[in-house]
Order: sequence, then structure tokens, then C-alpha cells
Amino acid sequence: MLQSLSSQEVKVMRAILNGADNMQIASEMHISNKTVSTYKGRLMEKLGCKSLVDLFSFANRNKIG
Repeated sequence: MLQSLSSQEVKVMRAILNGADNMQIASEMHISNKTVSTYKGRLMEKLGCKSLVDLFSFANRNKIG
């Protein structure tokens, strides 16, 4: 499943797991807030996560972060 994520989606996921919000991620990655939202939506869809709780559970189960 993780193999289906782009490198940018992985960066966004790791930032989320480290507690960053969209604005912080956008600033760190030098991209727009809208782009962060797009990456976030895509990675959530690819991983089958419907919420951030699902994402954290997925990360915990797969020892990510």
C-alpha cells in the first residue's frame, strides 16, 4: 500500500504523524495549502483512511512514524 504513495504524499503523511497542520506542512515543503490538502486527500484515499484517526491507526499497525 505504501508503495502506491508518491514521495510528496509520504512527506505529507510523515508531517501529519509528527503533528504538523496543513499550513506548517505547506511552509516546510514550499507548496500551497491547497496542494497539501490534495496530497492529504490522495494519501488517505490510497490507504483507505476516512479520518486522521484512521491514518494514525494505519501508521501504528504498520510501524510508520
